[in-house]
Amino acid sequence: MKRFALTIIAVAMLATANAQNITFSGAPCVNNSIKITYKGTTNVENVSWNVDGKTYNTNDINLTFSSAGEYTVSHTGSLQGGDPVTETEKLIIYDNPKASFIADTTVQSGVWKFTSTSTTGFGPLTCNWVFGDNTNGEGESTEHHYSAAGTFNAYLIVEDANKCRDTATTQAIDVDVVCAVPNIFTPNGDGINDQFIIDAGGEPNVLTLEIFNRWGNRMCKLTGSNLLVWDGYAPEGTLVAPGTYYYTITVEEGTTCYNPLNGYITVLYKKN
Repeated sequence: MKRFALTIIAVAMLATANAQNITFSGAPCVNNSIKITYKGTTNVENVSWNVDGKTYNTNDINLTFSSAGEYTVSHTGSLQGGDPVTETEKLIIYDNPKASFIADTTVQSGVWKFTSTSTTGFGPLTCNWVFGDNTNGEGESTEHHYSAAGTFNAYLIVEDANKCRDTATTQAIDVDVVCAVPNIFTPNGDGINDQFIIDAGGEPNVLTLEIFNRWGNRMCKLTGSNLLVWDGYAPEGTLVAPGTYYYTITVEEGTTCYNPLNGYITVLYKKN
């Protein structure tokens, strides 16, 4: 009976032409940092990268591309003195979206409306608004109520399906006057917070205030300039019951009173 000696030789080899070993991290956008990594066999020697004709000799590389297009990324390395093996992958870099918006207000409605006029880079856009008064919003078009007078720097950040971003130029939003509207008052005759007061800030505004109970019955209607005061009494001359009431404020066109133009007021007091 013949016996044979079997010798097993373990040979470590690089993957050949397996582009899946080359990975990209980061949004594939113009001027955005992209990390390029090789995740194949470890202990690779004589590593070099070639990206669109430029050579890099580090294991991982971080690159920024100044223009959109298709780039060829190649990784070359050898293992245990073996022949070099090159793997190649395509990297597509996309243009960023172009953010822009318009902001306007109609005095009659008393709201600022923000509308994105941005152009997309790839796929639908996500719009995030910064209104400049420590509040934010989202959506292609949105409305915002400023709660104080002043100048606010608003801007828009857009992001496309590739997570490519752009920020719109800041716009100064000038808010002249805000109607000061409380949300609670206590008509109990103690001289403290006995009245529901609408203050238009001293500007020549023409306002109409209407207040309704939960059944839609009107409890009061007042029209005047600058300042409106409700003492909590219904048209028949009796004090309304404690509870929550709905109000609307109509601003005559051409005046400058801003939101809120409707909401809820709570009447609190102890009934005798």
